[in-house]
Amino acid sequence: MRKLNKNLKDMIEKTGLDIEQLPEDNLLGAQGRIIAYLISTGKLSYEQYKEMYREFEDRNEYIKVFEMAPRTFGETWLEKRILEKFPYTPGTNGKGLIKAKKKDVEREFPNYSDPLGKPFGSQFDFICFDGCQRYKVEVKACRANSEEPIDELGTSSLSSRAYSYNEAKKFEFKFHFQQIKPGFCDVFILVGVCTDKILYWILTPDELIKAGGLSPQHPTSGIKDVNDAKFEGQVYKRIDDYKKFLVNEGQILDMIIKKMH
Repeated sequence: MRKLNKNLKDMIEKTGLDIEQLPEDNLLGAQGRIIAYLISTGKLSYEQYKEMYREFEDRNEYIKVFEMAPRTFGETWLEKRILEKFPYTPGTNGKGLIKAKKKDVEREFPNYSDPLGKPFGSQFDFICFDGCQRYKVEVKACRANSEEPIDELGTSSLSSRAYSYNEAKKFEFKFHFQQIKPGFCDVFILVGVCTDKILYWILTPDELIKAGGLSPQHPTSGIKDVNDAKFEGQVYKRIDDYKKFLVNEGQILDMIIKKMH
């Protein structure tokens, strides 16, 4: 997004017009009103616009993810993406993942007891099937973006503040994973989303604790002992902090199973 905004700023400056002189446009936004002006004045052809848009999409495959509401991002988009890549066929002795719904948790984990006494399936997201074995999998995700507007146009939308993979590394962005409950699952899938790349880290609760940095989610009122079954925490990690736990998207299922063997 920042490269697009810089290009637009350079083009509008060549016309001699101050960006602030352009009328506000709640429909098209900052980029849209500049593009509309440049096309209307003949400074940008429609073919040039299409090429600019194509290059933008090539650089920002996941940019739309940054405009999603948190629940849509995590539960609708991300969980669906992972489940579709590793489907499990009920009644078979194969491998795969399913959403941890109440009826499925009751069937696959008849002796499961939630440390907080909450309903079945409320503390982990997936059930992993590995032949006759079953594992509890929790997914935590974070999008890489700056807290402040940093683009050439001073826009403040989430997408305008989103980091690419290289930017996240350059600025040492820390992914913030929240509501971490080591005592509630067998494996964690931690997911970091940049505009051009999705990162997946697979860790067991023990590995996550030993990696360090885990602090109480509620410092003043929460349980502080990470080994307490009811502990709930949070962790901030840069891309390379969990480097040895990083896997390609296609390796997620196999790595979950490998961790459990």
